Amino acid sequence: MKPAGPREGQEIGVGIQDRDPSVTAILTEVADLEGLRHEWDDLFTDVGRGSFFLRWHWVHLWWRDLAPPGSSPFIISCRDASGRLIGLAPLYLTRYTVAGIPYAREIRFIGSNPRERTSEYLDLMARRGHERLVGQSIAAALLRAPAWDRLWLAFLPAGSEILPHFHPALGAAASVSPGPPAHIIDTTSGWDAYLKDLGPALRKNIGYYTRRLLKTHRCEFSRVGTSKELDEAVGALIRLHQARWRAKGEPGSFARPRFDTFLRDAMRDSFDTDRLRLWTLAIDGEMAATLLAFVDRGVVHYFQGGFDPAYARDSLGTVMLAMCVRDCFEAGDVREFDFMAGQGGYKESWTTMTRPNLELTMTRPGAGTLAYLAVARGERLARLLLKATLPRTLRAAARRWAALWRAG
Repeated sequence: MKPAGPREGQEIGVGIQDRDPSVTAILTEVADLEGLRHEWDDLFTDVGRGSFFLRWHWVHLWWRDLAPPGSSPFIISCRDASGRLIGLAPLYLTRYTVAGIPYAREIRFIGSNPRERTSEYLDLMARRGHERLVGQSIAAALLRAPAWDRLWLAFLPAGSEILPHFHPALGAAASVSPGPPAHIIDTTSGWDAYLKDLGPALRKNIGYYTRRLLKTHRCEFSRVGTSKELDEAVGALIRLHQARWRAKGEPGSFARPRFDTFLRDAMRDSFDTDRLRLWTLAIDGEMAATLLAFVDRGVVHYFQGGFDPAYARDSLGTVMLAMCVRDCFEAGDVREFDFMAGQGGYKESWTTMTRPNLELTMTRPGAGTLAYLAVARGERLARLLLKATLPRTLRAAARRWAALWRAG
């Protein structure tokens, strides 16, 4: 069932100061997202800090293919007195559901889902010089809207220029806590200087396994540059990613419904707009490793990868990553290689430089919130029990089962 929300395009407030007026509206139809495309892109070009994952095309594709069933847009637009779009909150409204039973009505960033991570550095957007007005106006719009029980905004960049205005305007019920940091490599220092700063074990492995692979096999490392190469590399990426994870007993990202369609279209658009990095490594004429990243404002966001598990003893993953990072050092348009947030202790061996992320939550009193809190406590307790009593392999299977159960 579609969550209840304000009437489409409902005007819900006027600017907080007469000398700096704005009009906010909550847009709840898919057609609203479609219709904002050109204004959205124009706004994005004037945002002080913005990431690839806030671009309209990415948001649109995520909504089309990956939005949880029964969700609806909850986009808050903010316009000045002339009608120009000066701010956006790219949000959606959904039901927190366990085993098919809906609980709290939750507002999230479009692109975020606690059960699968595809987007990071999500934020409210405001034109330069309008951060205070937009942050406070969007907060006021949320507080007036009756349709939600819980607000969950994850992977907010700690350097957000709007959060310092948005968070206080929500009141004492809103809290901000640290999220998982992203590990990043500064690629402006030079490859040789970077290698010298690496730990001796990783530096030795990179050199040894790269030399061994090149000596014993015919290798061809390249970056996708044509449409034909893209089509071939996308198929290899999917095949190798799935092979790698299935070798670990995991289903792999492309087992998720419509993830294949989503990522193919995102890659095609990014390639056409020069925002794609897709590297391949062929060994003895066969594609053996791929690495996918999205590029925006000089930052390469490492998104997905895969390699043939037959080469696991050759540390092919390490070799491939080193080749891709080196290519970023040598490229003239890259200043950072971003590993993104999340699990993966290997990231700490490649860099000690991190970028913090934040998570903002807020709950309203009500039956839906009480039900959500009860379910959340139960899930936390179950995770603790699993960790304490089950072997690692069985814990992984239990987590997969629990995810299916939560999704209903």
